[in-house]
Amino acid sequence: MNPALTSEEWRNQVTRTRGGALRIVVDFGPPANTVQLNDDPKMRHALAALALHGQPFGFRREDVAEIRKWAKLDGDHPFSHMDRIAARIEALLPPEGK
Repeated sequence: MNPALTSEEWRNQVTRTRGGALRIVVDFGPPANTVQLNDDPKMRHALAALALHGQPFGFRREDVAEIRKWAKLDGDHPFSHMDRIAARIEALLPPEGK
């Protein structure tokens, strides 16, 4: 899977307004789309969840289960922190059954 944006696109498409809001300009050819967000973390979290939902580059409950399986391995291993990562991913998923 290719990265969503190149380094240059990251630099050029995310700016701040005079009031401090985040301005995102996605310009892959006419017309360009502009989204302006305030610094409300709940709004950004919701937007991230909606943008990833149902996309091939998004997350699934199966991904969370697989990560948690690795986190529960016995002994000292480099995967012990994975449960926190699984929780962050799970927070981007819709409730089960939706």
